[in-house]
Amino acid sequence: MKFSSILRRDPEPPSLKERAASLKAGLAATREKYARTLRVHRALNDPLPPKPEPVDRVALVNYATWLFMERRLVCDELYPHMGGRGESFVLANCAADRFHFPGNPNGFPLAKASPSRPSTRAVQVLDMVGVDWRADLTDSGRLHLDHPRMQDTGERPDTPHGWPRLDGALLTALVDLRRVDAAIEVLIAHLPADRDTETLPGYGELQDARAAVLDILTETRADSLPGLQAKARTLLVDSLRGDPDTVEALAHSIAKDLIGAAPGALAPKPDPIHAVLAESKRLEDESEALFAKGNDGNATPEQEDSVGRVEDHWCNVVLKTVPTTARGCAALARAAQQHCERWCISSEHYGAPALDLIARSPLL
Repeated sequence: MKFSSILRRDPEPPSLKERAASLKAGLAATREKYARTLRVHRALNDPLPPKPEPVDRVALVNYATWLFMERRLVCDELYPHMGGRGESFVLANCAADRFHFPGNPNGFPLAKASPSRPSTRAVQVLDMVGVDWRADLTDSGRLHLDHPRMQDTGERPDTPHGWPRLDGALLTALVDLRRVDAAIEVLIAHLPADRDTETLPGYGELQDARAAVLDILTETRADSLPGLQAKARTLLVDSLRGDPDTVEALAHSIAKDLIGAAPGALAPKPDPIHAVLAESKRLEDESEALFAKGNDGNATPEQEDSVGRVEDHWCNVVLKTVPTTARGCAALARAAQQHCERWCISSEHYGAPALDLIARSPLL
């Protein structure tokens, strides 16, 4: 039997042009590796940039006051027909919102705040608009703008006093759902009959945000009565009337939460606002008793301290305590009005924060 021999031909050697291109690519890779190593070496050995000087607290207090007044005047120009209610209207999902919360381009739900702190631009803005804040850099100015009792003590409470500790995600999700629904309603309010909603800029993002909020409400377990109430109130939201699948998922979730609830977990708890307001009245009566003793025209240190305790209690306890019952909401509103009248304070100073607490009550 004859076998034909198979001749194996060696591959052709690369041409001079190919060898030159390969050598060039290798040199480029070597240079890039060297440059990368050099950058790392410099980063490790270069001194750290100096920390920026802290902004003077007098500038920050002036900046906060200027921002408050500026916003009021802008709202007066934007919404003159709404009067004082115009200040409560804040339009999210815009460029200004994304400046502070760039993590989520749509603003729903709340994204991570920008690392750029407002204090870094306070002096620049004040100087740009011509606020002479340096005129307050005196002993009397500092005492007025930055009293020691208003300075940071370094203490941080775990949660605001009286804040519902359980089911915060569900309570927030219900508020976010109402916000998203309101934004969608405004977006399509004057939409022509022949315009497809899917072609509206931002409509798809709002629908995605709405779906994410509904997922929280249907998938998060309720461990307290406020959490179950948040889910139940979601069932009554008008936008869910045409969404039987979500209604069924919510009902199923509520049923599971009720079946798995621990004994006593759903029992109503005392409203914390009553004890807080009782302590406020005690401090106010104590302060008035000290002033009834009289003075030489200037408040004594003991009298000043009593006023400071009243103010600290209102700022750090009363105005951070969320009422949980209808009686508590009414008591807070009444106490805020009486406190303003008793101490000759503008009702806006304590009235608006008190209304904000009432609006965040699990009762609503």
